[in-house]
Amino acid sequence: MYGQKKEFKNVTLAMDVYKFAHEMQIDCLMTALDEFLFKNISAISVLEVYEFYKLIEHSVGLETCKEVCNFKHTLFLYFFTLLP
Repeated sequence: MYGQKKEFKNVTLAMDVYKFAHEMQIDCLMTALDEFLFKNISAISVLEVYEFYKLIEHSVGLETCKEVCNFKHTLFLYFFTLLP
């Protein structure tokens, strides 16, 4: 992030930066990262992002992951019910 430009290379890097922002309570950075993650979450990264949001207890992030997977029509619903 430079000035008002918000660019993150990938979802994994964004989650690493989010961990720092969460720990330091940098709300504006967490908001920018949420926007990036919500726009860039995919069927490939959704499990990793779901676990991340679950770890930090981010309910909106968890719901976004569920929407991406379209839980009512996929096998992801079954998989997530097996998670601890």
